Amino acid sequence: MIRIKLTNRDIQMMHDLYSNVFLSFEQIRCEHFKNCATSTVYNRLSKLIKANLLETINVNIKANNLIQKDVGVIYSLSKIGLLKLKEYWHREIQRIVPAPINLSCLSHDLLLTDVIRRLKRKYNCHVANTKIMNTSGINYEQVPDAIVFESSNNERWAIELELTAKSNLRYREIVSNYSTSNLFEKVLYITKDESIHKKIGGIISGYGRQFNIEDDTGKFEFMDLKDFLLEQQSEVQCEL
Repeated sequence: MIRIKLTNRDIQMMHDLYSNVFLSFEQIRCEHFKNCATSTVYNRLSKLIKANLLETINVNIKANNLIQKDVGVIYSLSKIGLLKLKEYWHREIQRIVPAPINLSCLSHDLLLTDVIRRLKRKYNCHVANTKIMNTSGINYEQVPDAIVFESSNNERWAIELELTAKSNLRYREIVSNYSTSNLFEKVLYITKDESIHKKIGGIISGYGRQFNIEDDTGKFEFMDLKDFLLEQQSEVQCEL
């Protein structure tokens, strides 16, 4: 292990890793190393890894219509890194160890990070990934992927990222849990395609296969994932 003096950028990046559980190289570069050469980013990450502050996992996620580039490695905060982060960033650190990484949900969780970043910029609000939250003290009938804390009107929104359709039975259970909960003023479903939107909307409205995307769904709202992320790409240019 080497000793290293942390910069403000290091601390911001480590908090980003804590907040999102893990990040790809591109997510780190675009958020924390704008206009820096790729070699500069690799060199800094390498030093943080050698200092045992960061950890890596080799993965094999191929680029597709939602993930722009192949992801060969993901980066996460180590236990030592979390302890060091707490020395600099006392607020919002709820966990005593880093959140576990579910390797079966890598693509979902990578995209969730992009969604959370987009939500923060779009609504200028705090958005929390529920994987790092301590939910034991609150009776969540349904735990969403993320929660938006809208400070202007003191509202909380549940965020659900849907890449694959669940069974009708499971959606009925989820919709019922959210409908009877008073914890969230809005439930925002961000769906991979229109078929998932229609399936969930049909259950919410009771129209089944007769549901149209223009039909009213009450506290449940929908956004198309690809369109949502394209808005972010147009707003935030990541320079090589």
